[in-house]
This record gives sequence, structure tokens and C-alpha cells, in this order.
Amino acid sequence: MTSGAGGFQVVQEELHGAVRELPNQAKVLDDTRQALVARQVPASAFANVDASAQAGAAHARTVEDNARALAASRAELDRIISEMRGTAATVRDWDKAKADQQVAQGADRIQAGGDGSAGDGSAGRPTPAMLNEANRQKVADARDQERQVLDELRQGMSLHHQGSEADRARAIADSEQRIQVYDHLLAGDAKILRFDPAGDGRIVTAVGELNADTRNVAVFMPGADNSMNTYPYQEEMARTFVDRGDAAGGITSVVWMDGSFPPVRDPGSLRPLHLDGLMLTSAEQLGADVRQFVNTELRPMVGADTRVSVIAHSYAGAALGFADRAGLNADAAYYLAVPGIGIPDPANLSNDYGTVRYATVAPNDPVGLFQGGWFHGASPADIPGVVVLDAGRDRENNVVSMWDVHNSMYDPGSESWVNVYNVITNWPDVTATP
Repeated sequence: MTSGAGGFQVVQEELHGAVRELPNQAKVLDDTRQALVARQVPASAFANVDASAQAGAAHARTVEDNARALAASRAELDRIISEMRGTAATVRDWDKAKADQQVAQGADRIQAGGDGSAGDGSAGRPTPAMLNEANRQKVADARDQERQVLDELRQGMSLHHQGSEADRARAIADSEQRIQVYDHLLAGDAKILRFDPAGDGRIVTAVGELNADTRNVAVFMPGADNSMNTYPYQEEMARTFVDRGDAAGGITSVVWMDGSFPPVRDPGSLRPLHLDGLMLTSAEQLGADVRQFVNTELRPMVGADTRVSVIAHSYAGAALGFADRAGLNADAAYYLAVPGIGIPDPANLSNDYGTVRYATVAPNDPVGLFQGGWFHGASPADIPGVVVLDAGRDRENNVVSMWDVHNSMYDPGSESWVNVYNVITNWPDVTATP
């Protein structure tokens, strides 16, 4: 990071290294002070005469003065660490702003008639390749920051953690997992269309190409209990359709996790359920966001004849319902094992795009108990004109147990996976094995 004349220059590696190392020095001061005050010389060590008593008092004052000086040094070091962390955060924010500026400049080049083009050549939009390049830099920066957080957690000096040792252990495991996700993203070939590491993290990626020649795009919205740390599983699932589509059908999968997918279970709590995962706290905003993405960002990247399907699993069904009602420019909206469509009246699902709706829930899926209830709105099976497809059998045609069936919808070769594939590719007989 550099500034203009009369400004300043920061060597980021050295700055972040100092921020990681200084807490170690603070620990040295703490250990020294603890050793100093822990081994006081007892009064009995001094003879019961005035001179000895004076020597004992002088020793005690010396220990106290040194302990006070060490405490003052520790406080001053804490102040320095805090200021350096602030500087490091400023540097990271500056880098993020520069990455965003690169994307904006790419759009400016397109508007000015430069050599960039997006999808079918629509002017004024950065291409997937441009977005991917800028967001990969953001991922690399976020990985550096998370490594710093992890170092602080391991040293017990982190401002990111307040709580018990069990809480700290969970925070360490979470940080380690987040770094693994960033490593995965940087090593992989998925195009990163959006990225934000804040909180639970937000990300949108494309596995495959997005351009005027793209035949089929599947936008996958995961259910509750998902965050940046679960992204690799979502990508792996999405790839199963791309791999099959490369052989027959041509599919690009988009993993859309650009929002809050609330927890159902509350980690570290005696409460087995988290209300955010049962209510529609996040679903309406998710619906508005995915509609904006599909209608104003994804569609201009691909051709006019590209088939776009949006598949929502579990909790995301309510978000898809909100998006669908507002006018989602999708050829297919698939409500896959969802507890409801968010809105109470399924007759309100109509738009100008000719969207065909599909719904699936296995007979033994516990989520069926919630359908049509107060929490998540109407059942997708009640949508006028909906195509209801079967689920619940694995690739060997065995019935999946009620404990596993809800999370088995994307198991390759299963009854539900085949139906999802056929919806994506608009297979003439949607229930047939392609």
C-alpha cells in the first residue's frame, strides 16, 4: 500500500507479521510479572530486628514497583498492538476498495467500447473472468487476515473471542476450516462471481462457462445451517450435474450463497433448535437478492436461449417463493424438499416469464410435517400447475431412511438427483433416466 507525495508506504507482510508477533511479547511480559509476584519472600526470612524488617519492606516495595512497571509496559504494548491492528485493518480495507475499483474500471472499459464483453456482449458489465480475477484477490486477502485471527486465537490473545476455553476451541476449529475453504477456492477452477468474508461469509461461484453459448444454467440455493465453511460441499454437489452435463446436455452450475442461511441448531447451547432456522427471518431478503442476481446479473451473462433453472433446497424454498412472486426470470423454479414457499397463497405465484414450477418431497421426509403450516407458508404441491416429482430412493432403487432422506436429494444417481438433472436440461420426460 502506497500513497502520493508526502504520504506513506506500508509493507503489508511486515505489518501483519508484527501484529502476529507482538502478542507473543505481551505474553512474555505476563509470564515475567506472574513469576515475580508468585514467589514472594516470606517475612520469616528476615530476622526480627529493625534492619532486617526494613530490608524485608524494601524487597516488597521493589517487587511491587517492578510488577507495576511490567503491568504498565503490558498496557502500553496492548495500545501499540491495538493501533497496529487498526492500521492493518485500514490496509485491508484499502485493498478491498482497490479490488472493487478494478471491477468498476472493467465495466467502464466496456462502456467506453473496450475489448471486454460480458456473456452475449451486453455492454457495461464486467465479464465473469473479470469478476473472478478481482474476487480471487479478495479471497487471498481474506485468507491472510484469517491466518492472523487464527494465530491470535491459538495464543489466547484474540479480540475476536470472548468466552470459555470450549468456545475458544470452537472458534479455532471454525477459523481453521475457513482457511481451508479459502485454500480450496484459490486452488480450484470455480469462477468467483461474488465474495464477502464478513460474518458467516457470502459467496457466488460458477462451475462451467457463462456466455452466449451456455445451454443450461442451474442456480443452487442451499438450505439452513450453511455458511462459507460449508461451501466446498455445495460446490462438490453442483459439479455432479456439470460433469454429467458435459457428456450430454451442457450444464453450468451456479452456487448461490449470497446471504444469511440461518442455523437450525444452536452450537454450544442446550437448546436443540434455533428459531431463525424455523422462521422466515432471512428468507424474504434472500428472495429479493437472488431475484436481482438472476434477472440483472446472470441473464446478461448468457444467451437469450439459455435455459435458467433455480433450485432451492429446504429453507431456501421460502426465499425462492418470495423471488418467484416478485418476478424471477427463470425457466424453471424447483422447490426441492422445502417446508414451504414463504407466502401463504400459492395462487400469487405468477409472472411474465412463463416459469414452470416443480416440487419434490420424499414420503418419509420429516420436512413434510411443516408443509402448509404457519412457519414457512403454503406447500409447493398446492401451486397451480406445479409438476410434482418423486424422491426418496437411492441409485440402487432402495428407500432412503427418514433420517437421511432430507439431505440425500443431491446424491448422484438417486431418484431426486435424476429429476433435478432432467429439469435443468428440460428433458422431454422429466422422470426418465437421461
